[in-house]
Amino acid sequence: MEICGESEDAQGAMKGVGESSPDAIIVDISLKGNNGLELIKNLKAIHEEIPILVFSMHDETIYAQRALRAGAKAYVMKKESPDKIVDAIRKIIKGEIYVSPSVADQVLHQMINGPKHASTSPVDRLTDRELEVVQLIGRGLSSREIAESLNLSVKTIESHRAHVKESSACATLPSSSNSPFSGLTNRSCSRKSRGFLRIENPLGRSEPLA
Repeated sequence: MEICGESEDAQGAMKGVGESSPDAIIVDISLKGNNGLELIKNLKAIHEEIPILVFSMHDETIYAQRALRAGAKAYVMKKESPDKIVDAIRKIIKGEIYVSPSVADQVLHQMINGPKHASTSPVDRLTDRELEVVQLIGRGLSSREIAESLNLSVKTIESHRAHVKESSACATLPSSSNSPFSGLTNRSCSRKSRGFLRIENPLGRSEPLA
């Protein structure tokens, strides 16, 4: 297994993947100036054949299904052992999907019971963009700073903020410990945990991946 590229932001990742033609891509949810979910969607639009693994500190119960809907094939939390990461890479290279048993149960439960039994959590009612805005609010950014970071207008950010409050039926955003979104952010998150992998013998039939 060889790391053939690395980037701390979405723009660099898009360029690097195009130049290095990796066998797999590892993406974090937290990126400099962008959101990992948006990067996954953009990568899949251009490089549909390359499997993507999300490796993140963010709670899988919040982000795993969003990542899969965006186009990822695996979600691994950073607290997991290296063996789990290698196992996940093996699976996505073979065209399979890798998530934890708890996330698999969550997905199957929703498939079996249908929309009427879907989660009523305020977080689950947010769009991916609104969730990204909530994260940035939790890091202490103003609406203007968020707008500059996401290349959106301040008016658009204010609209997202208003909808988040409306969806949660409360007026508290992540800066408050009483907010339903208070666990979504972490100011000390790593931004260098993503890369592009080139793998010899990717199916692992005669040699180990690591």
